[in-house]
Formats: sequence, C-alpha cells, structure tokens
Amino acid sequence: MQRLNQEFVFSNQPRQRLARHGLFWLAWGLFFTLTYGFLPANYLIHEGVAWPLAFLKGFLISGIDSVLFMPAHMFLTYCLLYWVIPQYLMKGRYGWAFINTIFLIIATSFLSAVLAEFIVYPVRMAVHGRYSGIPSFLP
Repeated sequence: MQRLNQEFVFSNQPRQRLARHGLFWLAWGLFFTLTYGFLPANYLIHEGVAWPLAFLKGFLISGIDSVLFMPAHMFLTYCLLYWVIPQYLMKGRYGWAFINTIFLIIATSFLSAVLAEFIVYPVRMAVHGRYSGIPSFLP
C-alpha cells in the first residue's frame, strides 16, 4: 500500500498524473452510465422490450451519452480545479470565486447544449433511431 501511495496517488510524474485522471474519468463515466441507464431501460420495458435487452440498451444509451457529454464536464471540472480554486478560493477571494463559478456553470450549460444538438442527438438517432428512450420526446 505504501508503494501504491508513493508511485501512483502522490506522484507528480506526468505518466502517473495522466493515469490518475484517466482512472477518475473512467469511474465518472461508469457512475453516470449506471445512474442514468435505468431511465431508458424502464421506458423500453414499458414498450415491450424484454428486460435483459432493455437494460443492455438502456446502459448502452447512457454510456454513449456520458462519453459524449464528458467534454463539458471536463471543462467545468478542470476550470474549477486549476483556475477558480487556486486563483480565487485559496486566496480568500470568495466573491470572485462565486462569480466565476456561476459563469463557468453557465458556460458549461451552453457547451452541453451545443454538444447535445450537434453531437449527442445525431449519435442517438444513428444508434437508437430516436433522440431519447422516452416516447414523449420523439420528434
């Protein structure tokens, strides 16, 4: 365990840092895939799809969505970690930290909307044949 801490967790070597970030985003993607996979699966079950196939499709849909929306989440995460926290929060400039966080949330929302319109929805149409697993969202 000592070796793991020294060589992976607390290492500043670029290869180890990249591996830590990759592991974090992999866990993040798995979390969102599992968290949001049940909604499309539930609607597919109500459409008459057998439950094993419905869950497989539901997790596939949410897994693809989590990967496609990842750039927006990465933008917000890294801006907070490497800009807002060290430049404002750690220096006691709480008002500016709050204002910049609100600005970043708005910018991330805009980025998510752009990703949804030009990347996520076309991929959903190609993979699933519609924008969502929810019938009321059909075009």
